[in-house]
Amino acid sequence: MNILTQCCGLALMFLMLFFYMSKRRLRLLSESSFLHVFFVTFICVILDMLSVISIENMGAWNQNFITVISRLYLVSLTLVAMFGFLYVLRELYPQFKIYIYHAKYVIALVSIADIGILIAPIHFYYNPDTAALYSYGPATNLTYAVALVIILMTYSTSVIKSSKLTTRKIHSIQAWMTIWMAAAIVQFFNNEYLIVSFASVVGILILYLHFENPEFNLDHITGMFNQNAYYLATNELYNYEIDFSIISVIFDIRFEGNIQEEGKDILMSEMARYFFLLPGVSVFKITDQQVLLLSKNRENASNSLQILNDTFDSSLSKYDDTILYTKFIFIPNARIVSSGKELLNLVQYVRVTNIGLFKNRFYEVDELDAHKMRNEEFMEHELEDAMAADRVVVYFQPIYSTALGRYTSAEALVRVYDRKGNLLPPDSFIHTAESNGMILHLGEIVFEKVCKFIHDENPAKYGLEYIEVNLSIVQCVYKNLATNYIRIMKKYDVDPRFINLEITESASLRGRDTLIKNMETLIEYGVSFSLDDFGTGQSNLNYIVDFPFAIVKFDKDMTYSYFVSNKAKYIMDTAMRMIKGLGLEIVSEGVETAEQFIALKNMDIGHIQGYYLSKPIPKYEFLRFIQEHNA
Repeated sequence: MNILTQCCGLALMFLMLFFYMSKRRLRLLSESSFLHVFFVTFICVILDMLSVISIENMGAWNQNFITVISRLYLVSLTLVAMFGFLYVLRELYPQFKIYIYHAKYVIALVSIADIGILIAPIHFYYNPDTAALYSYGPATNLTYAVALVIILMTYSTSVIKSSKLTTRKIHSIQAWMTIWMAAAIVQFFNNEYLIVSFASVVGILILYLHFENPEFNLDHITGMFNQNAYYLATNELYNYEIDFSIISVIFDIRFEGNIQEEGKDILMSEMARYFFLLPGVSVFKITDQQVLLLSKNRENASNSLQILNDTFDSSLSKYDDTILYTKFIFIPNARIVSSGKELLNLVQYVRVTNIGLFKNRFYEVDELDAHKMRNEEFMEHELEDAMAADRVVVYFQPIYSTALGRYTSAEALVRVYDRKGNLLPPDSFIHTAESNGMILHLGEIVFEKVCKFIHDENPAKYGLEYIEVNLSIVQCVYKNLATNYIRIMKKYDVDPRFINLEITESASLRGRDTLIKNMETLIEYGVSFSLDDFGTGQSNLNYIVDFPFAIVKFDKDMTYSYFVSNKAKYIMDTAMRMIKGLGLEIVSEGVETAEQFIALKNMDIGHIQGYYLSKPIPKYEFLRFIQEHNA
């Protein structure tokens, strides 16, 4: 009966080994922990079988041989317990130095215990009538004691450090230890039931079925490694400070006819076969449009990139009903970031922000790109925190009316304070807010603060006629913009004639229909609009004709160029006459010197804005400024 139990355990292990070795594996260093437990358990089962057979043949076999086999079996039991504990430690402490620091104590304990097992007395019992057989004595008792201590250590560690493990892995480890401890207790009190090694096999089976099956890391359609495998591989490389390179292959697959999904799977499988031919490269399918190739050798990665570039230009052209576009992002040193997640974020960041920079479908990432991404992530966190903590404020830059000789308006400009009370660079946080969609919330915060300022301070009594508020590109194409802004103005009982919304030329190029609809709704309510930054980008007087602007603002660069370039002077004079002929107001921005101010005033420019008059200032300082200069 006992030998049949061991045979069943051995058969299970052969079956697991067959399936394990037949699948594509990551070959991670962390896989060694499972393989150590597996092969030590495998040896334990074989030694258990040999000890059973040798005890059955005590009369015929050499006594010393039987003793050696039995002692080795007992030693293997302690080693199974030790490697089980080391398996859990590897999960808890993937950094090699920390792992070794904790592992050395249990290794020392088992080493001392094994010496005792090898020299302590051991006895054997065999009853041919009942087929009961077992070993007993100090060596056996020491084995039980050491194994029980390590099992309890493993179990308690999984409980104490549960925050570092998934719930499923905790339950699996605890089930493994519980089965093994129960089997040890049964065998200790019923020596003839030799089930401890079989219980070890059951524990290995639990780990295999729940975590160590290579199938879990494979995409079943293409055979490439999946995203879970990517995180396992990259996390280990970062933990062990191993250099590696990444190639991100980005696909745009377009099919003719009605076979898109089927055709995509076929094409992806075909491409996977090309990837598998690349030497020294692990292939990970991240999405249907992105595959990552990982290599620990930078030169090898560069060669693979060249092969891929040639392959996707020629070998796949035989698919006549398929249009395949590919781009490559190459990160020679993936350790410019610190984790697999951050590495994926970097690839996505480059993919989104550098589309126009791809040359020959290729972009090489360096530390500057990683630095930019981190700055943007930092700015995003700071902005989120600032909006939640009400650290968003509005500054006002006065605008001078040349006709009335006083300040009649102001531009509201958003400013954000960080956690330490320092102002964040406006260009940086506005760019971040526009790229991740936070600009909608930020814009509403600014507009509400402006409306509250108008309601609370009544700046009209100081001679102000309106306040300009900027709209970003994202806000302009937001279909609920007009509804939300009207709601805010009603909330603070703000006369809509006191609000002027600034739109840039680039904003008018996107979402034209939505923008015009928003403008018409707000103009009907009483709000006016300005065309901001006229003179930059694709300046075109058609914008002034096509959109219902009341004010045109000359960009500061255009203002500066007027005084240094005859061509710019001629263009600005012509534009000014045409704009005035349409009955629109003009604001000239960026005025920094008295000479510029006087010259623009003599040109009959309606409004002047710039640092010569005042920089953007906080609301109470702004009110004092207006009172003093408009008195």
